[in-house]
Amino acid sequence: MKKSNKIKSIFLILAIITTAVAYGGCANSTESDSSDNIEVTSVVSSSEDSLETKLTESKDEEFSSNILGDGNMEIVAYDGEANIINIPDSVDGKRVIEIRGYFLRGNENVVEINIPDTISEISSEAFEFCTNLEKLTMGRNTQIIGKALCRGDTKLKQVVLSESLVEISHYAFQNCTSLEEITIPDSVTTIGFAFSGCTALKEIHMTDSVTFIGVPEDNEECNVFEDSDNLTIYAPAGSYAEQYAKNNNITFVAE
Repeated sequence: MKKSNKIKSIFLILAIITTAVAYGGCANSTESDSSDNIEVTSVVSSSEDSLETKLTESKDEEFSSNILGDGNMEIVAYDGEANIINIPDSVDGKRVIEIRGYFLRGNENVVEINIPDTISEISSEAFEFCTNLEKLTMGRNTQIIGKALCRGDTKLKQVVLSESLVEISHYAFQNCTSLEEITIPDSVTTIGFAFSGCTALKEIHMTDSVTFIGVPEDNEECNVFEDSDNLTIYAPAGSYAEQYAKNNNITFVAE
């Protein structure tokens, strides 16, 4: 009888040990699965983060406009949230010829602005403080841009100016700290105090059409590139631009 009880005790102990090992194995298996799930989740998350944000384009119906006295239209506001702003060239069959001041002022969504050939005038501060704007392309017939057009657009890198532009107004590109290069079209005769605070500006290309740089109201020539320490002006030899560069200790290269 005692021998039988002893055998039962041995079997009981073995059963307990076997059960413990089995549960331990499950615990280890659970930890392994949990670890695998965490790793997969991390990979998926990383993959999603690496996807580029898709840029959206504006639609004509998102713009507000007014009819002008001559029967043409002006764009006065944008009511959407697109990143790429394509200004319409017509509204209800009428040509759009102007963009009102403050049009996109302070808009943080806009990354690119494209202006059609129909636009002849862009009023003051139209694109001021668009802090994520990287590219501005003007149409061929824009003659007038207002003051502080792109002031404070700190990510602006690419600017294509209109070949009909006559003057670059005061503060037009003030504090555009990412702008490294700009070409002044042949049509421009006057550059106002437009580039102060452009600390990254390295190259400005112009022709002999430019005859004044400074404050035209006072007929006062001054260094409008005073904050561009590494600037080189490229222009024809013997041009006003060459003499201006010498007067203001700016590197000059004839082209």
